[in-house]
Amino acid sequence: MCSIGVSVEELLGHSVSAAEDIILYRETQRLRLLMIASGYYDNEQNFKREILTPKEHMYGSNHWIYLIQEKE
Repeated sequence: MCSIGVSVEELLGHSVSAAEDIILYRETQRLRLLMIASGYYDNEQNFKREILTPKEHMYGSNHWIYLIQEKE
């Protein structure tokens, strides 16, 4: 598991190949599962949490899913 201080949307928006780069990292490190935990404050200073993992771990494709998207 890794942790970031930005939204998942922002992370994936850094480059066109961000999702593919993360999957490649998981594969080159030979990780069976990679989860990315995000904790950040939105524009209204509300703390939000998101957890992201490649969908292939659950359903067999390389698309991304949001497992948890919580607003406090």
